[in-house]
Amino acid sequence: MAQTGDASPRCGRHGDLKASRESMGPDRGEADQAVAAVDTRLIETSSDNIYSNFKSSRHRSVGPSAESQQVEKLEPRDPAALESDLRKLHKKLRKYEQQWMAKDAEVKEKELALEELHLKLQRTVEDSKAELENRDRYLNSLQEIVEAQAEKIREAEAQRGKLEFEARDLRLELEDITEELQRKISKMEDQLLQSEEALLKSSAEQKDAVIADLRKQLADKTNDYNRMQQELKTLDTFAVMRQRLDSLLGEVTSCHRQMDTLTQGIVDRDQEIKEKNQILRKLTKEINDTTATNAELQRKLDHKVHEHQALRENFRRTEEKLCGIANQVLTGEAILGHIVDKVMPNSKTQLGTDSWESLPDEILQAVDNLVDAASRTDSLERELNGLRRLLEKLSPESEASEIMSENTESLEISEVARGASRGHPDKTRADMARTLETLRIVESEKLLLQRESQEILAGHLTEISSLRKSLAECEAALSACREENEKLKALVDRDLVPPTGTAETPNQVEELLSKLENLEKEKALLRTDLADVQKQLEQARVEIQNKTSEIEGMTRTSSRRQNDLTLFEEKLQELRARFESKLHALSDELTNSDMEKKSLAAKVSTLEKQIEDSEATLIMFRNAVDRLEKELALKSGELEGLMKRLEVSNYRKTGISAQLRTFFRKIRPTK
Repeated sequence: MAQTGDASPRCGRHGDLKASRESMGPDRGEADQAVAAVDTRLIETSSDNIYSNFKSSRHRSVGPSAESQQVEKLEPRDPAALESDLRKLHKKLRKYEQQWMAKDAEVKEKELALEELHLKLQRTVEDSKAELENRDRYLNSLQEIVEAQAEKIREAEAQRGKLEFEARDLRLELEDITEELQRKISKMEDQLLQSEEALLKSSAEQKDAVIADLRKQLADKTNDYNRMQQELKTLDTFAVMRQRLDSLLGEVTSCHRQMDTLTQGIVDRDQEIKEKNQILRKLTKEINDTTATNAELQRKLDHKVHEHQALRENFRRTEEKLCGIANQVLTGEAILGHIVDKVMPNSKTQLGTDSWESLPDEILQAVDNLVDAASRTDSLERELNGLRRLLEKLSPESEASEIMSENTESLEISEVARGASRGHPDKTRADMARTLETLRIVESEKLLLQRESQEILAGHLTEISSLRKSLAECEAALSACREENEKLKALVDRDLVPPTGTAETPNQVEELLSKLENLEKEKALLRTDLADVQKQLEQARVEIQNKTSEIEGMTRTSSRRQNDLTLFEEKLQELRARFESKLHALSDELTNSDMEKKSLAAKVSTLEKQIEDSEATLIMFRNAVDRLEKELALKSGELEGLMKRLEVSNYRKTGISAQLRTFFRKIRPTK
C-alpha cells in the first residue's frame, strides 16, 4: 500500500507536467527533455531507496519492527522537496523558453537579412536595366548622328553630281562662246583686211601694231569673259562647298570626341569588371571554405548517426534483458507457489521432516535469484541512463549541424544571387554557368540528404514500432504477473484457513504457524521486489513513451525541415528561372550592342574614308582654284593691255579718219 501511495502522486504530478508540456506546444522539445530528466532522477532515487531497504531487510531479524521500518522507508517523499524540484523545473522551462525566443529572434533577423539581400538584388537589376536603357539611348543617338552624317554625305554627293553637270553645261556654253568669238574675230579680221585695203597708205608697222592690239584686245575680252564665267561659277559653288566642308569637319571632330568618350567608358568598365572579378574570386574562395566545413560537419553527423544506431541497438538489447528478467521473476513466483504448496498441504497428506528442512534453502535460492535480477535491472538502468545521456549529447550536435547546413545553403543562395548581377558579358556567362553547375551539385546533395533523412526517419519509425511492441509485451507480462499474484494470494488465503479435524500436536502447529509467518514475510518481500520490478517496467514504459514522443518530435521537425527545404527549392527554382531569363536577355542585349558597336565602327571607318576622300577632293579643288585664279590674273592683265591698245588704235583710227576727211576735202574739186 505504501508503494502504491508513493506512485500515485508521482503519476499525478507526471500527468500535470505532461499536460503543461502539451499546452506549451510542439516546439518545447528541450522542456520535455528536462522534465524527462527530472522524472528519471526521481525514479532512480526511489529505486535506490527500495533496493537498499531490500538488502537491509534480508540481513535483519524478521518481526513487526522490521515490517514497520520497511513501511516507514517506503513512505512518499517530502512535498517541499517535490515543490523545489518543480520550481527548478519551471525555472528551466522559463530558461528554455527564453532560449527559444532568442532563437526565434535570430531566425527573424536572418529572414530580414534575406529580404534586404533580395531588395539589393532587385535594386542592382533595376540599375543594370537603367544602365542598359541609357546605353541603348546613347547608341540610338549615335546611330541617328551617323544616319544624319550619311544623309549629308549623300546630299553632298548629289550636289557634287549637280555641280559636275553644271560644269559640263558651262564648258559647252564656253565652247559655244569661243566659237562665236572666233566667228566675230574672223569677221573683225575681215573688217581689218578691208580697213587695211582702205588704208593702203598707212605703214605696215602701224597696221601690224593695230592688228596685234586688236588680237590682244580680243584675247583679253575672251579671258575676261572666261574669268567672269569662272567667277560666277566659283562664287556660287565655292562658298557652299566651304560651308559644307566646315560642317563636315565639325561633325568629324564631334565624332572623334564621342569615340574618345566611348573608349574612356570602355576602359572604366573594364576596370570595374576587374574589381568585380576579384570580389567574385574572394567569394568563391569563401564558398569553397564553407563547403569544406560543411563536408566535415556532414562526416561528423554521419559518425553521430552511426553512434545513434549503435545506441538504439544497445537499447533494444537492454529491453530484451528486461524481458528476460521479467521471465525470471515469473519463474521465481512459480517456485514460491510450489513452496507454498509444500508448506500448505491438504488435510489428508502429511509433511516429512526432510521437506521441512529443505524449505529455507529453496526460499533463500529464490531470494538470491530475485537479488540477482534486481542487480541486473540496476545495471540495465545504468546502461539506459548512459544511453539517454549520449542521446542528449547527440541531439544538440545534430541540431547544430542542421543549423550550419541551413546557414551554408543561405550563403550559397546569396552568393549565387550576387554572382548573377556582376561581370563582363563573357565573364558573366562563365560565372553564371559555374554558379548553375554549383546549384545543380547543391541540389543533388540536397536530394541525397533528403534520402538519408527519409531513411533515418524510416529507421526511427521502425524503432518506434519495435519499442511499442516491446512495451505491449511488457504490459502483457505484467498483466500475467498480476494474474498469477492474484491466484497465489487466493491460494494462500485458502490454505491459511485451519482445517477441521486435524491431529497435529501443538508444537507442530506453532512451528507451522511460525514458518507460515516467515513465508508471509518473505512473500511480502517478494511482493515488494515485484512491485519494484513493476515500477522499473513502468519507468521503462514511461521512458519508451518519452523516447517515442521525442522521436515523433524529431519526425515533426524533420517534416517541417522538409517543408522548408521544398519551399527553399521552389524559391531557388524561381530565382534560377528569373536570373536565367534575365541573363539570356542581358546576353542578347550585349550581343546586339556588340553588333551595333561593330556596325557603328564600320560606319565610322567608312565616314573617315569618305572624309579623307572629300578632303583630298577639296585639296584638288583648292589647287585647281588657285591655278585658275593665277590664269585669270594673267588673262586679266593681258585683257587690260589689249583694251589699252584698242583704245590707242581707236584714237589713231579717228586721227587717220580725220586726216582722210581733210585730205578728201582738199582734193575735192571746188565748184
